[in-house]
Amino acid sequence: MEKVVMVTLPNEELNRLIKIEVAVENLIKNGILDEDVFNEYLSET
Repeated sequence: MEKVVMVTLPNEELNRLIKIEVAVENLIKNGILDEDVFNEYLSET
């Protein structure tokens, strides 16, 4: 079973993370960023 950690973020930080998520989704959608390469990068960190 995976361990779940709950955290809270200030609105400013949460908004920043949402912007990053949207930017990555757009890069993948427009073919600029390969989704498999991105997922591989995430699994290495």
